[in-house]
Amino acid sequence: SLGGNNVLAPITWDFDFLAANIGRKKEPKRLIVKSAPGAVKLDGVIGAAEWKGAAVATLEKFKNPGARIADGAITKVHIMHDAKGLYLAYECVEPNMNRMKLESTGHDGGVYYNDEVELFLNPECAHNKMLQFMVSPVKDAWFDARKGYVKDPLHPRYGALIKEWNPEWKYAFSIDKPGKRWAVEMWIPFKSVAPKPPRPGDIWTANFARMRRAGGGQDMSSWIPETYGGDPNAFGELIFDGEEAAAPKSSRRSARRVELKDGNVLQDPSFENADPLVFPQTTPWTVYLHPPKTKFGVKASDLVSISEEQARTGKRSLHVDLTGV
Repeated sequence: SLGGNNVLAPITWDFDFLAANIGRKKEPKRLIVKSAPGAVKLDGVIGAAEWKGAAVATLEKFKNPGARIADGAITKVHIMHDAKGLYLAYECVEPNMNRMKLESTGHDGGVYYNDEVELFLNPECAHNKMLQFMVSPVKDAWFDARKGYVKDPLHPRYGALIKEWNPEWKYAFSIDKPGKRWAVEMWIPFKSVAPKPPRPGDIWTANFARMRRAGGGQDMSSWIPETYGGDPNAFGELIFDGEEAAAPKSSRRSARRVELKDGNVLQDPSFENADPLVFPQTTPWTVYLHPPKTKFGVKASDLVSISEEQARTGKRSLHVDLTGV
């Protein structure tokens, strides 16, 4: 048992399966976030002149990329910055304007149950951190929270969404019933979300999302369709004043990877005929359990070995036995 989470059987990673399914590197979505051409009036109206040159992201159907968005309710997100903060504009097509769910929830209330848009931001590119902003186009319906900033894994709120975080930021909205669309503009001051403003070439990660209730159900769309906001590792990249052709090296903090190629996974020609293999004592491992209530640090040699049968047959899998821990 680790922190009350029972491990009932050894764990095996099948590298053949991983290589076939997730072993290929997938380039993240990227937006080049350029400087605003001039002053931006935060009024909920997306003016062509003030948003000229902004990067634009089109949201896709959540968990179903490429599928048709219900009722043609397309969402586009415009993004740019000035010296002090990040500007975003959500442009939402809505054929069923009279069926929108719009209730004044107050600050940090049930905005999610309205028609609403969301920003998930990760200035540190950390694997477990995100800042969430949510707005519904009705008076007094906004939300902000953050996750991943409680570092102690034994803390009761470790991994929880902290709504007590109340940063400075602004928003405005407009509803155009004849045009069958609505819009939200946001301004997020850099000082509210990061120790210092981003420099040219810096990378933050983010996702944009929309919850639509006007279709009679729960229609979710997202820039990164594989996640709505719960997985910061899947977020796309915001590159500040970069050059798209340069494809800058990501500043993400990522786990060390073993590259899978034809042959054995460890890139060691003696692997198939080796004695039972134990990883070096110096290799640090951290085991994360789900739900993420416990983090247990061990050395690889304590827990990790490749069995004699695996070494002989060359089956590419990694077997970790935690049952006695």
